[in-house]
Amino acid sequence: MGTSTISIKDNQNNTTVIPFIKLKESNTKLKLVFNQVIRNGVSTITPNTHILYDWSLKNDGTLKDLDTKVIIRGIEKTALNYKKQANTTTIKTKNMSTGQVVVTTRIGFVPVTTITSLDNLLDISY
Repeated sequence: MGTSTISIKDNQNNTTVIPFIKLKESNTKLKLVFNQVIRNGVSTITPNTHILYDWSLKNDGTLKDLDTKVIIRGIEKTALNYKKQANTTTIKTKNMSTGQVVVTTRIGFVPVTTITSLDNLLDISY
């Protein structure tokens, strides 16, 4: 596997590039690993970040289940598990420095967002 990147340009003509250390996909899984985000040519080094999507489909091709894991090495581990039948997403977050684990359940599908903050760390929101 060679080096892969994704490049996104917004409506203000800002360009964000994420060079992946690892990008692996199959019919029901996608794994991304990166340690930097480049915005308008300025690189922000981040802790090694792993994002894993693992899903299953019904026979008609609609989403049945989606597991999302975001691991920011040494900082935080977040797992989201969406169950369509129950229409709920269970979110489990572990702070790696304190060991504290928080589990919540929300109604509906909850997407995860990972953004860089001003202190060059990643913030996970959902």
